[in-house]
Amino acid sequence: MPPTIRKGYRPSHDFKIDLPKGEEGENTVAFLLHMQQGDLVEVKRDYWVSETGNVAIEFAKRKGSTWVKSGIAVTKASWWAILLNGSWFRGEVIVLIRIERLIAIARAHFGLGHVSVGGDNESSKFVLVPVGELLSTEVDF
Repeated sequence: MPPTIRKGYRPSHDFKIDLPKGEEGENTVAFLLHMQQGDLVEVKRDYWVSETGNVAIEFAKRKGSTWVKSGIAVTKASWWAILLNGSWFRGEVIVLIRIERLIAIARAHFGLGHVSVGGDNESSKFVLVPVGELLSTEVDF
């Protein structure tokens, strides 16, 4: 079945109208590439996404016999860059996502019970998010 094309932005075919939209995107990328001291992008690499179809978002780690907040639950970053690895992506795809959007997506999946324990010695808890949902337009935050 072919993908559904959603109606939305349509180029105006008028450079004067489309130029500001393009420049806004360029400015966002330039900002990220030239961040000032104190601006943060947290970078994660997911090695299992090709096997599972999910990105694992850490939210807790074991400290002794207690679970403490970690990862997305304590990040100071305003953006997360998730480098997708494995046989599908081979480290050639990076998803760059605003933290508020990622938190909203992760909370929804946490509420659905999409949680796993893993990492070294099963010492981390993760919310599992289907990689395609990182691009979802159905996010409320």
